[in-house]
Amino acid sequence: MESVDIHCSALCTAKNRHLSLATSTDVSTPFCFVVIADPQLGLQEQYVEKRPRPHHWDGEVKLVSRAVNIVNRLCPKPAFVIICGDLVNDQPGGPDRCRQTSDLLDVLSHLNSDIPLIVLPGNHDVGNHPDANDVQDYRSVWGDDYFTFIFNRTRFIVLNTQYLVNNSKCLSSANEFRQWFNEQLSIKNENFDMSVVFQHTPFFLEDINEPDNYFNIPINYRKEFVNKLYQHKIYYSFAGHLHKNNIATYTPLIIDENNNHTNKNNTDKSFSMITSSSVCVQLGDDQPGIRLVQIDGNNHENEDILKHVYWTLDELEEILNSGKQPEI
Repeated sequence: MESVDIHCSALCTAKNRHLSLATSTDVSTPFCFVVIADPQLGLQEQYVEKRPRPHHWDGEVKLVSRAVNIVNRLCPKPAFVIICGDLVNDQPGGPDRCRQTSDLLDVLSHLNSDIPLIVLPGNHDVGNHPDANDVQDYRSVWGDDYFTFIFNRTRFIVLNTQYLVNNSKCLSSANEFRQWFNEQLSIKNENFDMSVVFQHTPFFLEDINEPDNYFNIPINYRKEFVNKLYQHKIYYSFAGHLHKNNIATYTPLIIDENNNHTNKNNTDKSFSMITSSSVCVQLGDDQPGIRLVQIDGNNHENEDILKHVYWTLDELEEILNSGKQPEI
């Protein structure tokens, strides 16, 4: 990619597969963060309206700007904001990629600098069939394409799902990614009590055994990754890609003491695949919005340890303008 010289002070880039965030002084205090999906500057005219080039993305810029202004007004301040991929519409080598990236960074630069901004790649960011150059194109602006970070005793595992969707041109990098993933699951660390996953393409939309399609992870990797996450008591993953809101759950079948199959494990917990609609272009009946998430470390044995709500931008502006704050 051509040089992008827009400075975004809130942007935090990972190096060596790790991102360092300052944690709060009281780790027992519940904290919230914001999930934004698919700003994808340029999608409206290219895909929805099917206009010929040159494309424009003024509408997407305005929506992202509204989201940034909303986040700046949230109280208490979010621990961080994460964008779950498809930052821009043009894939590596696309004629508008550099301008779309510059315009996105420009609007994101208005996020308060004390609210860390974290991003991960979608298929439009590294390509539908990524190779080493495509991944490097992404890293040159946004930093590592997969990594971990910790905030207040919660570890967050950030994935590049394109290594699972199509790795035909990046087998070596995909193998390194899978090895890294397995290593993260084997870590026994006193610095965190639970883990949460962020990704672009969701593992599944309705059922873990559903057929492969454009909007899910191929079933071989899907089952491997979800079952490993579940075995390590990781029960929540946030994704985008669908441009619709969707929540699906999965509880593995196990054999009980009477040799019967049951879908209940010892904790009765399910794996939740939480997919957020786009902050911009909708492909369903949702409205542009963001997802607010709260984690309460005092409720580790309770279902309320993690709560989340998708709010539309219109709803959030109305609440904030009334002098109130949105509930989670």
